[in-house]
Amino acid sequence: GGSQRQLAEEAEDLSRRLERLTRENPSPALEESARRLREAASAMRQQASASRGSSSKAASGADSPLDRLREARRLLDSERSTRLDRDLSGFAEKAEALKRAQAQIASEMREMAESAATDAGAAPAQGGSSKAERVRERKESLAAEVAELESRLDKVAREARREQKEASRKLQEAANGIRDSKLKEKIRYTRGLVDRPASRDAQAFETDIAESIDDLGARVR
Repeated sequence: GGSQRQLAEEAEDLSRRLERLTRENPSPALEESARRLREAASAMRQQASASRGSSSKAASGADSPLDRLREARRLLDSERSTRLDRDLSGFAEKAEALKRAQAQIASEMREMAESAATDAGAAPAQGGSSKAERVRERKESLAAEVAELESRLDKVAREARREQKEASRKLQEAANGIRDSKLKEKIRYTRGLVDRPASRDAQAFETDIAESIDDLGARVR
């Protein structure tokens, strides 16, 4: 009886997890499995109240509650693995997108520096110029995207911690790398250097930001 109650509790827990997965990624197969698990949990609780002989007989039948529980475990493990693979692929693609965005910013900073150097009568990259403003906007957008990626990495690392420890560790290290390198803060700080694109500080920060994004990409590949 106690064993049946424990199995019923596990079936109910798995059912809730499958329902949560279904809300995040609608799937008829997951919905059907969650429904069957609820039925299995109910049957297990009934068996727990019955005599030992009758519960053993019920549990050994075709498509028994225990069979449904095993199938649900298999389905949940498969879905977790598939979802983690999708997340890892998405993180790698996002890191590449961040790399391209930073390369575009660095290119525009160089163009502004070169323009200022060839025009002795003009102030370097005046703050009101459309190009300077565009670069500031790009930097703010890049910082927001990095923050969003950091949050997503933390979330997926937590979700994978129990069943997929190595993947969880890898993702957590990537999120920690963003924080440790102060990547978001550097990007936002350099919005104030857009007016001085040829300065040593501006050039050094652009190189540092690019290297941090490269390191992030290596961690999530």
